[in-house]
Amino acid sequence: MRGRQDGKDRRLFGRRLVTIHGEVHIPGRPTTVCIIRDLSVGGARLEFHSRPWLPYSFRLTAPGAGLDVVCEVRHDRMSGVGVEFVEPAQDAPKPLAKTLDLDAMRQKLRVQRSFWN
Repeated sequence: MRGRQDGKDRRLFGRRLVTIHGEVHIPGRPTTVCIIRDLSVGGARLEFHSRPWLPYSFRLTAPGAGLDVVCEVRHDRMSGVGVEFVEPAQDAPKPLAKTLDLDAMRQKLRVQRSFWN
């Protein structure tokens, strides 16, 4: 997320500009398609053709990228919806859940970042 007063990037993890087709799953509602426009270990920015109603927490999948996580909305702007990855989805396949060990990925990035600074 970007700080408004000082303009510094406060993200804990680097992000990559991507174009990945994703799906938002909300219990009791039809699946909503989205495009993941930037992605980091800690979260993503999602774009929608028409802005849907989103709850605070929902499931985001991107089968082509092997992504299946529970997200929380962090900001909702004209440029897209910023989400933070909270945890792998409960019913994610076991190999996927293992690869999405978010705490381990975050720790690895911290170590890499401290090495280069």
